[in-house]
Amino acid sequence: MLKPQVMVFLTFILIVQRAFGQCQTGCNSDFEVCQSSGSTVSFSCATGADGVVISIQATGTVSASVAVNVFVPNYRIERIEMTCPNPIGFNVVTLTVRPKPGTSGSIARLGSVRKVSGTGDLVIALLDVQGNIGPGNIIANAIGTVEADGFINSDITTTIGNGDYGMVGSIRANGGAFLGSVYADGRIQRIIASGPVGSSSDWAEIYSSSFIEIIQGSTIYAEIDTTVGSGGNLWSLRTTSGNFVGSLQTKNLLSAVSGSTFGIDVVGDIDADVTITGSVLEPIVVGSTLRANRSITIAGSVIDDATNDGRITIASGGLGGLIVMNAANNSSGWNGAATIGTVTLSPLPAYAQASSLLGGGAIGLVPFRTYDADNAPLSLTNPNAPNWRDYPTTDTLLAGTEPVTLGFYGKVKKVGTGSGITVNRISRSGIVGEMPLDFFTTSVVNDRFLRLGTTPQAPASPGYYQVILNPATAASHIATDLGSGNPSPVVIQAGDPYEFILNHPCVDEITPCSNYSPFCFLVDIDLDGDADSDDITLFFAAWEAGDTGHADIDLDGDTDSDDTLSFFYWWDRGGC
Repeated sequence: MLKPQVMVFLTFILIVQRAFGQCQTGCNSDFEVCQSSGSTVSFSCATGADGVVISIQATGTVSASVAVNVFVPNYRIERIEMTCPNPIGFNVVTLTVRPKPGTSGSIARLGSVRKVSGTGDLVIALLDVQGNIGPGNIIANAIGTVEADGFINSDITTTIGNGDYGMVGSIRANGGAFLGSVYADGRIQRIIASGPVGSSSDWAEIYSSSFIEIIQGSTIYAEIDTTVGSGGNLWSLRTTSGNFVGSLQTKNLLSAVSGSTFGIDVVGDIDADVTITGSVLEPIVVGSTLRANRSITIAGSVIDDATNDGRITIASGGLGGLIVMNAANNSSGWNGAATIGTVTLSPLPAYAQASSLLGGGAIGLVPFRTYDADNAPLSLTNPNAPNWRDYPTTDTLLAGTEPVTLGFYGKVKKVGTGSGITVNRISRSGIVGEMPLDFFTTSVVNDRFLRLGTTPQAPASPGYYQVILNPATAASHIATDLGSGNPSPVVIQAGDPYEFILNHPCVDEITPCSNYSPFCFLVDIDLDGDADSDDITLFFAAWEAGDTGHADIDLDGDTDSDDTLSFFYWWDRGGC
């Protein structure tokens, strides 16, 4: 059943297209030109470089319907030039180009169709070509159907006329590629090619000031924009075997037809930046990869409910880029399922699956949150955290070979002058001491990671550390980075503060180490920066009480003679 919008468009074409009456044969009887009753039409033809040039003049004060019916097979038309009379009221010239029904006529090539003079409107009802269309230009105030059994390599343009409109109905390349561009001062019903849309060396440009129903090709190389002028939604973008390369900007991913499956469905990769200024209410399906350094940015919500199907499905390991939701920071939400291979992300929005398992990218809801599973090393509060002996050592941190990084679900930036975070040192007794700001550095790396470093004048000491994000009121904080001119809300601490251990470089050596740090989380129990008699007193008090929180030095879950030997082993070495 025809969609309501298609029925309205076809009704418009039928209104402006009048019944054909008198026909005139010309150009060696290769074709005829028929006109509607009451209209005055004349024509002439000439030989062009690659086919005939047909000039049609419609005169008078009434609308005219004109048909060019081809008799002979494999006929080549270089261009059709139309003269449309000055309008008196609603004055339209409607053009149909096709083989004459009941004959062996066929059109091997059609190059261009355009109006060359007159201020009346030109409406193309049908261009029916058995070969190829183009190269050339097809320009009218409205277009019904442009169809070729081969490829199409003409730019297609519609403009607002005396009767408004500007829409494009159907463009079909049934036997090859669509290699032109489309500029519509209205809606575009569909662009469908059996081959690619555009090429890797020459992307198609597809612009509409209203909605686009469907763009489909084996592969799509295109810059697509439905936000020109008042703009509109995209119903569907599909590839049948390959990638989508280029860019897309639209209001909403939303169909006006309920009960049908639309949305973005790419068999291969999305190698394009996608910007949706509204919400996603249709599925986004990626059969291979959302490429690294590519993004899908959604200003509003992703909605999956009884009436909408805003889900995200990407092949296993295919989340290489970023998907951003609520980019306008307008309290929009994310309630559509997101599946990467067989992994359904949960809980939303701060899902627990590490990006290394998904393809290296992330899906984030603005304002972005800390990504606990992407911290390196994992926070001590994470159930998958390693044994304390497997954490970085101070020398690898200083050298940058094993840095400490804090992950986020999207791009972040530092705001203000400073680190953007507070770093605390924690003793085994739970005492917290803030680390001086000149003892460490921070930098954003790979867009969504905050790297902690040390300064040569104050190398980090072995110990237990805690990272807390500064609030938005602080002189320096970590903010969501959506690019210049966009909102930059402060990021959110998704769970517990990030906590990690720095080991001494020689923590597993039996012999004493040189150049060890005087600060150590193992025996500096009072956290005063050294290992002295005060720590011995506190240790034995805890050991006698069976306090594993302070006296279990070997971290085996009890307090016994082994802990006494371990304590004095490290104490003799200044702490570590």
